[in-house]
Amino acid sequence: MKTTQVKIKQILMLLAALMLLPGAINKVQAAATNYTFNVASGAWNVAANWSPAVVPGGNPNDSVIIPTAKSCTGLGGSSQSCSNLTVQGTGTLTVDANTLTVSGVTTIGSSGAANLTIASGATFASTSTASGAYVFGGTSSSITNNGTFTCTGGNGSGGTTPIFQNNGTVTFSGSQQEFNSAVAVIQGTNAALNLSSSSSTPFGGSSTLTASAASNTVSYVSGANMKVTTYYNLTVNPSGTQTWSSGAYIIQGTLTVAGTGTEQNISGGGMTINNFAQTGRIYFQCFPFHRWHAYGQRRDMLPAIRHQCGRSDDHKRRHASVGQPKQRLGNIHR
Repeated sequence: MKTTQVKIKQILMLLAALMLLPGAINKVQAAATNYTFNVASGAWNVAANWSPAVVPGGNPNDSVIIPTAKSCTGLGGSSQSCSNLTVQGTGTLTVDANTLTVSGVTTIGSSGAANLTIASGATFASTSTASGAYVFGGTSSSITNNGTFTCTGGNGSGGTTPIFQNNGTVTFSGSQQEFNSAVAVIQGTNAALNLSSSSSTPFGGSSTLTASAASNTVSYVSGANMKVTTYYNLTVNPSGTQTWSSGAYIIQGTLTVAGTGTEQNISGGGMTINNFAQTGRIYFQCFPFHRWHAYGQRRDMLPAIRHQCGRSDDHKRRHASVGQPKQRLGNIHR
């Protein structure tokens, strides 16, 4: 009897071990692997182009390295993914179509001018929520976006004179600072830069922004910490009541106040706005209406505007004298 009980116990233990075996196999499969691109030029989806000779991305923990002087010219016709992505030295990576998703850290450059290019119609998605979801290294390393670039994290510090050239659509979300260190952000014609992170300062360090190219649009959560004063199209989307950063703003296209919040105390000597659109509420403070009207402001938007300069009615009439219909004066309040 005792011998039978021992055998039953051994059988049960063996069955338990067999049941655990698939989990053990999965754990082995989930081990991180570093894949190094080992040809001068070629596509991502060719196993022979990698060391070890396997196409990375079959495992979410895979890390990818594009060494200096190597060029990965495209994904090869399907979407790919990895954990960490590093483009070293003068290496280059082109997302030619579909989507490349990086769940960890993206590092562009180590000692040279490495480049990540997203082609028109392609998408690069950084899904890490860390403050250093993507970082630059080396000198004059760059990201060139002609398609779609999305990031739920932020830009870690590093690199010398890195460049973020946006000719497509860039969208940041989450809570991290979008640009840091000395990154030069350059908006191309028709480009869209959506700074949707909840960070109160989207640009940190000595980063710069150039946003005057024709028909490009920069969108902020609010007008409180805008980087520069010259834009083509500028959109602010305040939550609740936000205070505008004063300055001599030049908006060559359209200023849009989106959402349902309020952008208040818009002011600045020599401010020029070519056009205006809104769904939220906007308050100007001692704003030179004559300059604004001279650049084509739509009259039907005026009821949404309030003038907070605290001056006399004669002062308001002087502001309105260049074309403001007298019957509209009652819609402009101190």
